[in-house]
Amino acid sequence: MDQDVKQTVAIVGAGLVGCLQACYLAERGYAVNIYEKRSDTRKKENQQLTRISINLALSTRGIEALKEVGLAETVLQRAIPMRARMIHELDGACWSYAYGTKGQHINSVERARLNQLLLAGRKFLYLSSGF
Repeated sequence: MDQDVKQTVAIVGAGLVGCLQACYLAERGYAVNIYEKRSDTRKKENQQLTRISINLALSTRGIEALKEVGLAETVLQRAIPMRARMIHELDGACWSYAYGTKGQHINSVERARLNQLLLAGRKFLYLSSGF
């Protein structure tokens, strides 16, 4: 195979995992086609559809993956640190449980924005298949 010709890779699903995988492959020189049931959320007319998702808890492992595709700093600028989770007992009692030791936390990030950042500036062919 000619080394100047890029292979094309198909990814089914434009969720966070599919988009991150597309970023990895694109950085390695592959042409990437993303197939997704939903409409392209990068388009303004489809952005209201992304408002229904809850935030994502982003830990060290996720941050490391974002560093590899050059997005960690951008994502963490708008992240909200979460130092503990709140436990609600059936009797109404509440208590918190720390995510780590003193000073450690995980980050709450907007899932739709993270998905859009993974797609932004990349030359992916986004195919909405409606399957």
